[in-house]
Amino acid sequence: MTISTRTPEGDPLKCSICGSEHFVLTSWPPGDSVCPSCGAHSWIPKSNPDKVIPTSQIRNQVRTLVDQLRLSSTKIELGNYLVNGMITCLAANSAILWISKEQESDWQPPLKLIAFVGKLNGCEFAAEVATTKQATMRMTVIHSVESLLIGVPLKTRIGTSGVIEVVQRATIHPDARAGNLRFVSSMAALVESCPAFR
Repeated sequence: MTISTRTPEGDPLKCSICGSEHFVLTSWPPGDSVCPSCGAHSWIPKSNPDKVIPTSQIRNQVRTLVDQLRLSSTKIELGNYLVNGMITCLAANSAILWISKEQESDWQPPLKLIAFVGKLNGCEFAAEVATTKQATMRMTVIHSVESLLIGVPLKTRIGTSGVIEVVQRATIHPDARAGNLRFVSSMAALVESCPAFR
């Protein structure tokens, strides 16, 4: 029997009862659905629709974000404005600002967490972006949900000084993925020029 919630363009669901993976339509609010395989009731993490801004207001939101970044007095303040702005402007699941640090030993991570909104999944992806010095997108599974990782290095005259990492829905259109990467890259260029980041 196929349950009617199954759809190719819905939200990713990995059932905690039977372990099957599907895309399903989710009610919002409250954010629940039914597993197409076994019919079990499931809750699906989803970005808050109250945080998604209308298209007509995006330009103003980006202008506000740019002004906040330029006027930031510390890296932590800059980081908080940045990650909250990324969540709002991109309707992303998570946004993280990592700063490179001097490694005192091999067992310490090469990056220091400055600010984040959402869920953390370790610094391995950001460390890879910092090492390759290349903007990168990759599909991965985070907390049983297929997600798109976007990482952009922050560069200075002496090398990579940090990474902006964004976790986005895997279901967004490929053109939107490219647009997200361009937006994160433009924010990285802005952050690099901010007095608080130097």
